[in-house]
Amino acid sequence: MGGTAPLLSALSFFFNTYFYPSIPISPAHITTFAGASTTLDALLYAICDEGDSILIPSPFWGGYQAFTKFRANVNIVTTAALPFRTALSEDIVAAVKDAYSKSPESARIKALLVTNPHNPRGKCYSPSVLRNLISFCQEKSIHYISDEVYALSTFPSERDEKFESALSLVDDTAEALIEKERVHVIYSMSKDFGMPGLRLGCLVSHNRPVVEGAMLANYLQTSNLPSLFITALLTSPSLPSIILSLKTQLRNNYNILTKALDVWGIEHIPISAGFHLVAKLAGNTNEGEVAKKLAAAGVMVVPGKGGVDAESGWVRISFSIPEARLRDGIERIGMALDLKNGKEAVSFSSNSHESLTPFA
Repeated sequence: MGGTAPLLSALSFFFNTYFYPSIPISPAHITTFAGASTTLDALLYAICDEGDSILIPSPFWGGYQAFTKFRANVNIVTTAALPFRTALSEDIVAAVKDAYSKSPESARIKALLVTNPHNPRGKCYSPSVLRNLISFCQEKSIHYISDEVYALSTFPSERDEKFESALSLVDDTAEALIEKERVHVIYSMSKDFGMPGLRLGCLVSHNRPVVEGAMLANYLQTSNLPSLFITALLTSPSLPSIILSLKTQLRNNYNILTKALDVWGIEHIPISAGFHLVAKLAGNTNEGEVAKKLAAAGVMVVPGKGGVDAESGWVRISFSIPEARLRDGIERIGMALDLKNGKEAVSFSSNSHESLTPFA
């Protein structure tokens, strides 16, 4: 019910190899679902009562609003908005504590949900911030849920924070930050492996009653074909080179897009994880009109809906597509918006082969 034995074994190998858990992950710590959203739905159904709340730092992925209400009917308590560029700084710890203390029903807050790597910010939290957030959950006796669906979609520079899984911050020592049974990790194949259509996600937790409760709350089973395929993928000797290739392509495309934006003089906010970037393509005008103009040119972008820190003009651009298509899209943007140096923006030589460390 929670996944075939070969799949659970393959997933445990995957997490032990790439997430560096302090306590080894066994198949008994994992149960599978039809995607990460379904995983969250079942987890909340297992740990919350109807009308309870979870705390989510702002900004956060808008889809959480639907999947917290869909079946578990859980409320979201969010923090005051921090400046978008520094949303993952140490200030978030104080913001989380403040949101908890000011909640009229703080006793009904059952968990803190953290997305790391972060969506929409496109960065990773620092280890110190993660440890402080985890310690806060232990202090308040609430669960710590870590959404890690972008775990391997990272391409950090030397200045950027590296991804650190919550599984690596859980241990059995007397000095442990939190009881390991309070920490739950959500993962899926949708983002890192570009397989949203296969519908396979999973919950990883040292809390066996929660794993079983979520498994029993699952209303959408994973099908056999995705299970067989993903088992083969995760046990393939080619997996390290596949992951390295995906990371290299992400970094290459990111470099291509940001170089074009720099040539045009378009402000954008640097990222080091995920595959969405926010850029001020509309200047100080209405981003919705620019999105329509680009759609007419065959390029889809997402209007900022209030933008970065309530500024207008921002749009969200995805770059996880084949390089040739990305270059074509950049050229179309330049032509549609009558940007100068359009040819230069797509004809430069990309530094696409920056070294990435292979996995052992």
